[in-house]
Amino acid sequence: AIQKGKYIARVVKVFGGKSYEILYSSLEPEIQEKLQDEIIDEVNLELSKIGASMNRLESISELNENSIVNLSSSKSLIVDADIASEATENVHSQILQQVSIALFSQTSNQNRNLISSLLLG
Repeated sequence: AIQKGKYIARVVKVFGGKSYEILYSSLEPEIQEKLQDEIIDEVNLELSKIGASMNRLESISELNENSIVNLSSSKSLIVDADIASEATENVHSQILQQVSIALFSQTSNQNRNLISSLLLG
């Protein structure tokens, strides 16, 4: 505090870089109360701005978290679909291979039977 004649002055820093000089005087209490009320109002205004900014940041953070969860879920679904596609392709190849073996075996048996009947015939 700084003594200025019959007033006592104090500099108060408020959010946003604003500063105020509060004058205290034992002779003028209504002025002292008015200045204090103005400063309190200004501080409350700055605090409400900070609160609003914090709410916006929290909302953005929640949206980002939801996006991360949704993207992870989508990636998992895509990977599952790729695995299912590969498994289907594998089963398809196995079926074709088994059919080929069965046809070859059946053809070989028919050829043997034909040759046998011709030779024995």
